Amino acid sequence: MPRIDGPVLSDTLSALAAGIGKSLPMPLATLERVKEQVMRLMTSILRHYEANVASGEVGPSGTGLATEQAPFKDGCPTGLLYGRVQSGKTLAMITTAAMAIDNGFKVIVVLTSDNVSLVKQTADRFGVLQGVVVKESTDIGSWISDVDHVRASLSEAGLVLITAKNTSHLSTFVDFLQTVGASEHPALILDDEADQASLDTSVAARARARAKGKAPAPSAVPSAIFSKTNVNDREGEEGFSIRQTLRHHLYLQVTATPYALLLQNTDSPLRPLFTEVLEPGQGYTGGEFFFPKNVIDEGAAPLVYIAADEGDSLTGGETPDGLRNSLYYFLVAAAAQGLADPKSKLGPQSYLCHTSVKKDDHEVAAKRVRELLMEVYESLKGDRTTARIGLQRGLKELSRSVTSLPPLETVEEYVRQRLRNREVKVVNSEQDDANFGPKLNFIVGGNILGRGLTIDNLLVTYYLRSAKIAQMDTMLQHARMFGYRESAKPFLRVYIPEIQALRFHQICTAEHRLRNLLGTNGSPARVPVQVARKLRATRTSVLDTSHVVAYMPGEHLYPAAPLFQPKSAAAEHKKALDKVEKLFPGGKFGPIKRDALHPVSLAEIIEALGYLPYDNLGTGQWDPEAIKSVLQSSSALFGNQGYLYARTAKRTSLTEGMVGGAELQELRAAGRPVLCIFKDDSGQLKRIGQTVEVNIDFPYIFPELVLPMRADLPTHVFNDASAGAGPVE
Repeated sequence: MPRIDGPVLSDTLSALAAGIGKSLPMPLATLERVKEQVMRLMTSILRHYEANVASGEVGPSGTGLATEQAPFKDGCPTGLLYGRVQSGKTLAMITTAAMAIDNGFKVIVVLTSDNVSLVKQTADRFGVLQGVVVKESTDIGSWISDVDHVRASLSEAGLVLITAKNTSHLSTFVDFLQTVGASEHPALILDDEADQASLDTSVAARARARAKGKAPAPSAVPSAIFSKTNVNDREGEEGFSIRQTLRHHLYLQVTATPYALLLQNTDSPLRPLFTEVLEPGQGYTGGEFFFPKNVIDEGAAPLVYIAADEGDSLTGGETPDGLRNSLYYFLVAAAAQGLADPKSKLGPQSYLCHTSVKKDDHEVAAKRVRELLMEVYESLKGDRTTARIGLQRGLKELSRSVTSLPPLETVEEYVRQRLRNREVKVVNSEQDDANFGPKLNFIVGGNILGRGLTIDNLLVTYYLRSAKIAQMDTMLQHARMFGYRESAKPFLRVYIPEIQALRFHQICTAEHRLRNLLGTNGSPARVPVQVARKLRATRTSVLDTSHVVAYMPGEHLYPAAPLFQPKSAAAEHKKALDKVEKLFPGGKFGPIKRDALHPVSLAEIIEALGYLPYDNLGTGQWDPEAIKSVLQSSSALFGNQGYLYARTAKRTSLTEGMVGGAELQELRAAGRPVLCIFKDDSGQLKRIGQTVEVNIDFPYIFPELVLPMRADLPTHVFNDASAGAGPVE
């Protein structure tokens, strides 16, 4: 057990409670909750350090000195702290650093963003640590001139060093570690957003070369950040990295999107040996509020569906309806919030416009925002007619979540006054100033509107960002609307195409499952990273697989929609139905009893998966080849047998299959895989969801598959690799 009453932790928690430094005073209940979770984390850190690195160096009675002996195991261990987007991971890291120093760790390294503003933001927050030396790499010149003091303080009090993941910073940083003798002490490395820049981006290129029996191209050397932080075998730089310099350490990855880390090969130094799940505190507002099934199906608040082609209108010189309505709504919501809680009027009220990765598009979007705001402001100074029409629409939207609306005239006056000091700010790689003042903030940008960026009192998000194959980790990091926003819930909105909202729903569902699994056993030995079709878990360059999919016991798999788009759809459904009927007694589809399971061989199910028609609409989780792989690998467990289940049905929803409730539980309890075939001959399917048109006026069949809920059925993690991907090592 770690020491939890040490001076650094005690004084740091007191400083946090008092609001010392750059943060507001924190409630004692919040600090106690974080302390409790960090205590569990530190227990794991100490246990794995003792087992893998050295004994007697850390812990309540640790020496604080690193011996010359090599670590017990090959390489120092890597762990994972799995948080949620904007849930308080930085507070957990500060608390972890304080507790680590009280438990014998003398060197704490914090690897953070390459964004200068975010580096300073992180350093400011870590400045609350009491009784230790804290330095950050944007001021690295001052370190070098103060080496003697740092060296003396290191052995007595401990040292916290914060560095950007920047090759220039890291090179100087490694030199500094060597100069002050950091290798002589136990170290804890905290890699914030560890899946972002620390991974080797040349893994896939080298894997492809090996698969072809060729030597990797000269350009396929390990990436610079990976080499400077983890393992450096570049010519002339051998051993020159943070992890190789700190000979006795534990490396703790911190992220809300660990997919790229968990899918590393087993011999990678960045694959975590253990995982601790960090739960958010009271008042956290995440995917369960913004993207649950009922909200997706109904298009209910806080979602507002907009046309998927709004981006074309925006770049084509128009202000599309969705953008216009979102801005009017924001002005109304800001007024309603400010009138209900006057403190809100004294602080920031923020609007986020995330439409594209392209910087030119950011400028266009910002121009449209400025034009509309000027139009509103000028109207409110005059006869108010133009502004009033838009603000009335905003009040109507607000009525979906607020029962007592403020008078229109009061809203107009609030908006007129606040618009005097509004700011439209573009945030991207060319303009990375991410500081937002106590005013109406309109923030436009792309990639930088993601990891590590906190937007206070973000009321409205306008999100158009799309990709043919989106990445789960990238999309989830875009969810800047998540955070501690309990009191603002009635005013929150996300303006988004329905398909994108559905993708967020699927990603949040996959995240929930992964957190539940890792929170139960804490081990990444079997990691079910669920990846829907047309979604990737992460970027392929850091893996030697291009697509990783996992199915768990009890999995219920189905496409997003029946096949409907090609002219041949009706014929394909009839052809498939003719084949399916041959599997039933008497050669007919039905009717059969609702609770009847017809035994068939797995070979017959696998064959049927090859001809059953479906359409995933770019979002579904149905992957026949992946399902075949699972069935084939488990055929002995099931005695090569499964079941066929069929009945008539009618599909109406994007987010659920045709089987559910008690019926689904019965199929999961069957002990073998169940292939469900549902037949809808109503000819009346006109729409799925709120805006997705699916017109089917012919009989169709719809497949689903239910895996059994069995303790002896392993979670299946497998590769759904593209043609260019290399083999798994």
